[in-house]
Amino acid sequence: MKFAEEFSVPGTEELKSLEVWGNVNALILQAGRTTHVAPAHMSEEEKEEYLAKMAEEDKTEERFRGVNEHTPMPGMEISWLSKVVGDT
Repeated sequence: MKFAEEFSVPGTEELKSLEVWGNVNALILQAGRTTHVAPAHMSEEEKEEYLAKMAEEDKTEERFRGVNEHTPMPGMEISWLSKVVGDT
């Protein structure tokens, strides 16, 4: 049971905070990928320009950030809600 000794599940009070929750998967861009990819037929200079343009138009986000840092949907105040139901 060495794993149980090294790893402990946080308590209910700690898990209620949105700061302790984060992303597992990377953000999906408008193109349907997680990273920008330049077409193969471009020269190195054209690829750099293309990737810079795409990075400006379809910005990526830091993968490992708290869910409390997410941008809410239009008309909403927050992106995520933490709620405890049942026994704590």
